[in-house]
Amino acid sequence: MKGLDFVNNLKRRASYGSVGNNATGDYQYLPKIALGMDYPFGGTISSGAAQTTSSNAVLQWEKSTTFDVGLDMMLFNKLSFTADYYNRYTDNILTAVPVSSIYGLPAPTINAGAMRNTGVELQIGYQDQKGGLHYNINFNVGFNHNNVVKYATPSKTSRIQAEGYPWNAFYGYENIGKYQTDDQVKNAPKVPGAPVKKGDLMFKDQNGDGIIDGNDRVLLGSDIPGVTFGLNLNLAYRQFDLAVFAQGATDVDQVLNNEVFWPLVNGANAQKMALDRWTPETPNGRFPLTHVDESYNYDVLSSFQVNNSSYIRIKNLQLGYTLPAAVGKLLKTEKIRIYFSAQNLFTFTKLVSGVDPESQVDSQYRYPNVKTYTFGLNVNF
Repeated sequence: MKGLDFVNNLKRRASYGSVGNNATGDYQYLPKIALGMDYPFGGTISSGAAQTTSSNAVLQWEKSTTFDVGLDMMLFNKLSFTADYYNRYTDNILTAVPVSSIYGLPAPTINAGAMRNTGVELQIGYQDQKGGLHYNINFNVGFNHNNVVKYATPSKTSRIQAEGYPWNAFYGYENIGKYQTDDQVKNAPKVPGAPVKKGDLMFKDQNGDGIIDGNDRVLLGSDIPGVTFGLNLNLAYRQFDLAVFAQGATDVDQVLNNEVFWPLVNGANAQKMALDRWTPETPNGRFPLTHVDESYNYDVLSSFQVNNSSYIRIKNLQLGYTLPAAVGKLLKTEKIRIYFSAQNLFTFTKLVSGVDPESQVDSQYRYPNVKTYTFGLNVNF
């Protein structure tokens, strides 16, 4: 490195470690006996006790093992760069085993599977001064891939937990349009439930057996972001200062369902977006035929309900002005700063209005993030 004066820092890193996780209820390895389980004996009620939980004597902690390599670098005392690659393998995942309804006890917890997360995280920053302008910019981005390596108790409902899939990914039918003609309805694959009508959603018969059933379901997306990123910007020019923080995610989906998405479901009102629906006069409407008492279109999960929830959000913006020192001296203060601050100022997303893309789990049932404006005054004596 001799003679490379522009290199202020260059550091290679590597780490490896394991950590346990006992994320389950207490005493899962013991059969719990509860009193108060009274029973009839000889025509009278007698005091009794019974086992009320399942047990697993060979239960173990989950184990997460992580390998990470990284690089830190600073050039010209201005440009910084950090890169990391990680590989995290989680084994002995704790989960409940599906059991029959006649089993008589809650499902026991077992060590059922393994999962791998791999990814790359990058951060780049730049700071400099030009005349009276001071600034620094920092940008970070992370790429993550999640995959279930093994799982002893696969579950395939509207969410899938099975080998070869992202954990708890969306699983359902592929929507390939809407029925537009009587011939399409007549030749439609057999669908359980109400007969289809013109304007209803059309699902793809993946295996070509002429029946739309559980065997036609496919991976529809995941609410685990594939890419996350953030930006910090700080500027200062004479008495003015500006700070901006933005964040976002891409390669991420969200299911919209029930009252928030479908018109008239469960007696709910219809949103304005439902006006863009199929009718004989508007066959290319976004939404299918509106039903009042039939649930064919939304009874099952399909790609129609899986929405791209990628977003960019200006989380915080603050603009300040510091009064000249002469003014502070006149008012017998050391520093006076006036500022304006805004939180959740702008959100750029293709998700429907009123649904928060930042909250991925059932966010349609939660109060959305509020937009806040603040004016303030800081006085130092």
